[in-house]
Amino acid sequence: LLLVATVAFPTADVTLTVDKLNEIIEGILKHKDKIPPLMLEQIEKTTQEEKEQLVDFVNKLHKGEITPTAKNAEELVQFIEEKAPLIGKKARILHEDYKKRVEQLTTQAQEFLKKVSARMR
Repeated sequence: LLLVATVAFPTADVTLTVDKLNEIIEGILKHKDKIPPLMLEQIEKTTQEEKEQLVDFVNKLHKGEITPTAKNAEELVQFIEEKAPLIGKKARILHEDYKKRVEQLTTQAQEFLKKVSARMR
């Protein structure tokens, strides 16, 4: 959620800063009751070092200094782990939780998710 919010940050001659990231976090936390507990924990426990790494990662993405070539969520998590290891740890935690939840779905629901994911690419 935090990565998505910061990647959506406008790119036109604007650089993300830790202060702006803190504002984004404050805005997200106004809606804590709508955020899944594990995701909320990852946001609330974000350290200063993680914030700095996230800001650097997002700014490099926006400037085209790094370009993800991921074909699926697993590859995207690996890309984040490589380019921003501290943020990658959080991405890995959330991705593994997602995979566990998907495994608990019926086969029909899993197939539906695969179709939706394929359309989003």
